[in-house]
Amino acid sequence: MAADGDRVATGFNATANREPAVEHGSQAAPCASATSARSAKGAPTLEGIRVNGAIHVGVALKEGRSALTSVAQRDGYQVRFPKGKPDAPPQAIIINTGGGIASGDHVRQSFNVETGAALSVATQAAERVYRRCGKAISRLEVHADIGPQARFAWLPQETIVFDDAALERDYTFNLAPDARAIIVECLILGRPAMGERVRRLHLRDRWRITRNGALSYADAFALDDAVLAHAYPSARLNTHGAFATLLYIAPDAEDRLDAVRHLLPPEPVATRESAVAAATAFDGKLIIRALAPTAARLRAITEAIVPRLTDRPVPRVWMT
Repeated sequence: MAADGDRVATGFNATANREPAVEHGSQAAPCASATSARSAKGAPTLEGIRVNGAIHVGVALKEGRSALTSVAQRDGYQVRFPKGKPDAPPQAIIINTGGGIASGDHVRQSFNVETGAALSVATQAAERVYRRCGKAISRLEVHADIGPQARFAWLPQETIVFDDAALERDYTFNLAPDARAIIVECLILGRPAMGERVRRLHLRDRWRITRNGALSYADAFALDDAVLAHAYPSARLNTHGAFATLLYIAPDAEDRLDAVRHLLPPEPVATRESAVAAATAFDGKLIIRALAPTAARLRAITEAIVPRLTDRPVPRVWMT
């Protein structure tokens, strides 16, 4: 993308008004940071060290190729564009230099894909959401405008939430009638291999997808202490610690349903040891839900499905 450097504008200063970083060495680190301010009673607080991060990427079709038109980054969030094949669209890799999200962080990410252009977005590593302090809630907002005949792929790596994390995420995608988009979100509850168990959690996800200005898809998901403590396993994801939603929006979405179903795990019933997934398609949308006992089992499902829907390999950063 270096050739397009003269056309890339920075919408805001990546270092201006930067707040002190928080060390994220463990899930308890944000509440024990040595840089934290102290209250009147001497207890560490997080005042003055919150992150107000942002990313923006714009692409347009230039001489038959998708080219960057605008790039912006702020407050610990960076975006890089690894060199790919000459005919490949730009791939944006988001980097959180703070190593994770702490309670009270607010991150905004926006993308603009103009007519006929294409953009793929991934993250350098799995995002980690650490234990909150007090009642602070972290927030992530993702917004994309996808023009006529444009293609957009939202392919972040998994989000790992630790015990007593608090996160609210809003996804808003506006598509032209003939645009295409794939949206993948994978969530992991703690790290079972490390003996971790998530007992307390505040998680809210809200998805709003419009086509030609009209609402096409809406989804809301909540997971909290009451659900995690529920007596019935079926209300607690059947004790699974990894789950995903994949949404494919395109004129041919319904035509791809049978091919995707052949890639799903064969187990008809979700048990503690099995992975289970289901897919449905209607009105130009293909929706897949998956549950798995481990992150690796979940990744195997998404790695099989994403290339079938994008006609390209999964992002290389998924392999690191």
